Amino acid sequence: MDCTFKLIKFSLEQKFSCARTKAEATVTNVLAPHAISEVKSKNLFPVLLRYFDATQGVQVKLWKLNSLPHENSDLTSTFLTESLDMINANEKNSCPVCWQYNCDFRGVNKKGGNNVFTKLKNYLGHELLGVGCTAHTVHNTTQAASDVLPVDDEIIVFKIYGHFHIYIVYVENLKDVCESVEKEYQKIMGYSKTRWLALRPAVERILQMFEPLKLYFQSQENCPNVIKIHFGNPLFEARLWFIHSQASTFHDSVKLTENENVSIFYVIELSKLKLSLKSRIDDNFLPLSVKSMLLKLEEEGYIIKEEVSDFRTSTKLFYQTALEYLEK
Repeated sequence: MDCTFKLIKFSLEQKFSCARTKAEATVTNVLAPHAISEVKSKNLFPVLLRYFDATQGVQVKLWKLNSLPHENSDLTSTFLTESLDMINANEKNSCPVCWQYNCDFRGVNKKGGNNVFTKLKNYLGHELLGVGCTAHTVHNTTQAASDVLPVDDEIIVFKIYGHFHIYIVYVENLKDVCESVEKEYQKIMGYSKTRWLALRPAVERILQMFEPLKLYFQSQENCPNVIKIHFGNPLFEARLWFIHSQASTFHDSVKLTENENVSIFYVIELSKLKLSLKSRIDDNFLPLSVKSMLLKLEEEGYIIKEEVSDFRTSTKLFYQTALEYLEK
């Protein structure tokens, strides 16, 4: 506008006056906020193409971006087929990767005709390899596996966070306990219950603060009784270490499958995670921290041999359930 406003003033409007300062104010305070609000008000649907180039390797490009107010199977499949027509996709090998809503795949068995996967397959006229969101798959796997454990420690972790999240006085009391045992206070972390993988940092923080937390809850009268009972259970810390170990394993798997250059076939198979689970089943694996903790508790008489056996049985069932879910 520094250059243009004089030309506009000479040829179009003599009273026109909008150089750098006014133009910047207009763009910053009017056009930009309006553009952002327009984008936020739309339900944008991106189509990404992932392909291999002989000279540049794996490439990921934004191919189409459109606003789909209602992402039902008809609208979605129509938009996708129109996008694929532009690159002659029916002549190429392709596999759709998307969220695992019923609209997309109609369940793990991909049955039924009113879903995007089936409609794309019919359009292309050949079989498709349907790939759901790996992060959701792994999350659902861990959720299904944790449900077979005899105690839902996930709820306890959530309740511990809730206890300190609202009342500052509880936090101050915990800080006093930390000071008495010469342990540095660290803030208790929460997590989203819709994402089992986010449990790891929350559990890790409780383990770091386990001693002062145990002393705190055992000395408090006005606290959830279920938390006090868990801290009184000699196996509680061992169970948390087991959960932490599993959360770390599955989290690393998600990070690997979301790598920019990972093969689609690895994403589908999750081969490294399956191999790890099979190995843990065959070896009746326990993390070293858990194994040494169980041995110490048994030697000191806090638990009996049958309790150790039950603990091992439940952890093996965890691995088996996770592997069965992934295979499915």
